[in-house]
Amino acid sequence: DLALIYFKEEGVDYAVIEVGIGGALDSTNIIDSDLAVITNVSMDHADVLGDTLQEIALQKAGIIKSSMPVVLGYYANLQAVHKQIEKMGAKAYIMDSYEDYQQENKAIADKALELLGMKTCKEKAHLRGRFEQCGKYVFDMAHNQNAFWSLKTKVEKLYPQKNIIAIWNMAKNKEARKCLDILSSFVEAVYFYPVNNERLLSLEDVKRLGLKSYAGQEAEVILVCGSIYLISELLPLQ
Repeated sequence: DLALIYFKEEGVDYAVIEVGIGGALDSTNIIDSDLAVITNVSMDHADVLGDTLQEIALQKAGIIKSSMPVVLGYYANLQAVHKQIEKMGAKAYIMDSYEDYQQENKAIADKALELLGMKTCKEKAHLRGRFEQCGKYVFDMAHNQNAFWSLKTKVEKLYPQKNIIAIWNMAKNKEARKCLDILSSFVEAVYFYPVNNERLLSLEDVKRLGLKSYAGQEAEVILVCGSIYLISELLPLQ
């Protein structure tokens, strides 16, 4: 509520409102928006949104309003989303697949700006903690299976034949085992890093995963990933 009041007082032309979880039942869905963007659909927040991609997609598609343009990332192009688009008389703009997820994000943002009649950004945009390279350290907020597959592609492309280890932690409500399996497939070792945050895994939680804690182990490339909270704790130290 405070954010919306602030935007109104500042007279912004457009405000980008990120959905908390899902869409249909999220508090942000009270907003009568001009455009909907669904970047991707993955097995995330399954405990709340549903056990299948189609169930999760249906929840995300709940942000689609009558006759509005809808920008869909390649991995959001699902049947449940199109059913909602048809039901609401909306129009879909489906994006191509990109090998680099940052290029994909920029393409989605550019399409949204174009549909709103605004100029696209020609400069290279970068968000801290999104594959941010600081010397031998790489910080990435990957926190679900899709994100870890994208991270794997980028790491293998940029660091072939390099000795790579990962410092990792995740939120308790994520699919930690599946994400960890993907991560382990492209790094030599994964080390757990405890963070004083009740939402993240603790030392007790990771005993069943068989991980050792990070204790200063070195490598040519050290990848820090799994949670924005972990990134927030370690990135300022660089």
